[in-house]
This record gives sequence, C-alpha cells and structure tokens, in this order.
Amino acid sequence: MFLYEVFGFKADRRGACEGQVPGGAWIIDPATGQLLRQVASDLHFSALIPDRAEPVLYGLARAALVLIDAQDGRILKSRALDSDFLWIATAPLRLVNSGNVRLNASGEMR
Repeated sequence: MFLYEVFGFKADRRGACEGQVPGGAWIIDPATGQLLRQVASDLHFSALIPDRAEPVLYGLARAALVLIDAQDGRILKSRALDSDFLWIATAPLRLVNSGNVRLNASGEMR
C-alpha cells in the first residue's frame, strides 16, 4: 500500500513552506499501518495510480510520467511530458472482437 501527498493544485504547500517539502510516496504495511520506507523522494506526485493487472503504479510528477514497481518502489521507466500536463485518469479498454470475419454480398458481417 502506498501513501502520497498530492502536489500541483491549489492546496500545494510548496509555495507557502520554507525549505524543502518532501515528495515521493511511502510504502505502508496494511496490517500494522506502519510506514516502511519512502520511495521516489525527489518526485512530487499529482497522481499515483495502480495498474489493476500488474504490480506497478503510474505516477505523474510535474512534467514526467513514471512507472514504479509496486513491490519494492523502484522506478522502472520514466517519460518526459509537456510542461502543462497535470492530470491522468484511467478507463477500462473495450475488448476488440477478433477471429475470422466474412462479408456477404450485401456487405453485412457474419
């Protein structure tokens, strides 16, 4: 389980606080609620979204999209984005029909 502070919006406290505001995310033990360790401490996430199929997280931080291993917190991949990119969302993909498709003389699929 991960816990992180949301940055990049009106409630972003980096502008009002003196000194360095810690970023990243914290791995939490769900059984005890104990903070185990901090990961990606140099990134200030505006979104951190888990993948439903694989043990990875997608993190959006300023102008970067990162792929994080959800088991150990390693950053697996990073991609630079346009500087005005602030938010990501998830949506289920529609399954595409596959197989043998035949058209009859009128153009209808069977």
